[in-house]
Amino acid sequence: MRIINNCQMYHKLAVIFCFSIVSIFYPIDREIYAKESPRKFRLPDTGQTGSYTQTFGEDGDYSLNPPSFRDDTDGTISDSVTELMWQKIDGGEMTFENAVSYCANLSIDGHNDWRLPTCHELFALLDHSRLNPALDTIYFTTSQAEYWWSCDKQVNDTLKIWVANAGGGMGPHHRNETISAGGTHRFHVRAVRDAHTRMIGDRHLADNHDGTLTDNFTGLTWQKVVNPDTMTWEAALGYAESLSLAGYADWRLPNIKELQSINDERLHQPSLDTNYFDAGNLGSYWSSTTLIGNTARAWWVEFAYGIVSYSDKIRRLSAVCVRGASVAPETTPTVVFLPGGEYIMGDHHGYVDPHHPSDEIPLHPVHVDSFICWRL
Repeated sequence: MRIINNCQMYHKLAVIFCFSIVSIFYPIDREIYAKESPRKFRLPDTGQTGSYTQTFGEDGDYSLNPPSFRDDTDGTISDSVTELMWQKIDGGEMTFENAVSYCANLSIDGHNDWRLPTCHELFALLDHSRLNPALDTIYFTTSQAEYWWSCDKQVNDTLKIWVANAGGGMGPHHRNETISAGGTHRFHVRAVRDAHTRMIGDRHLADNHDGTLTDNFTGLTWQKVVNPDTMTWEAALGYAESLSLAGYADWRLPNIKELQSINDERLHQPSLDTNYFDAGNLGSYWSSTTLIGNTARAWWVEFAYGIVSYSDKIRRLSAVCVRGASVAPETTPTVVFLPGGEYIMGDHHGYVDPHHPSDEIPLHPVHVDSFICWRL
């Protein structure tokens, strides 16, 4: 066991060494790196844990990334799953234009990099075990909001903005529907910021060429060829649980956050990327998530635009299956060739190699031959 542990330790040090050398002599182009390695995003569970059917496979039967928040006691809430930081008390009702300006000028506890969330970030914040608001009110202060603005506009009508509603749904609404613009509904702003600066690549889907797709953004694996048949919610649960595809039998019906995560709001009719998904139906697709407050209904996403809503469970809708925990995969290393020569090394953060105790001396030259290593 000691040999294994030492090998693991030396491997880690070698990787750190390689990464340090590459960082110094081969600076990372963040724009190019973002395109090669899109930001990873752990998708929180919906918060739903109850049972509403005898058929296995509903939302509450799977616990992957339970929601986890921390009150920073400075007016902000940190999401431990997504690593995003949110405004605890929303900024109130205002027009979309004012919401953009509000976030850009917001300062909380020294943080000045606030912005409107994307529709995917906003939807990931919702709690589908709660209703009106579908938010964890232990952490987030209740307001009179009926909707919250995202930064995303409808692809074919920029007067419509994607918003999340207090009931747990999502869809594009005309920006003039809010009271401040002469409408009759309350559209509020809740600002977000990245707890850690990360970049998101556009092309996050990968075809596995076995009837499945991998989403490198969430780490989930999806059925590529969507079943063209429609079915009730109970039947959809059974279909997903019995599916065997690409050598895997752990398929399931996605929860509503997972299902919404594959919607591409930059597309319409369909809003699924047909470069990857072979969608046999442009209609609505069942999720495994039941509607709190009326358990005879369940949530769905329609992939003409990506609207999230609900229907009676006896309605016949389409189904697409998913597998895997929505955990961000490890970053894929990039192979890098380093020429031989003299490099300047620093200390090893307290670790002293008994065979090379001088390595702890700060900033000393080390001569190495050419070699190949991995950039993380």
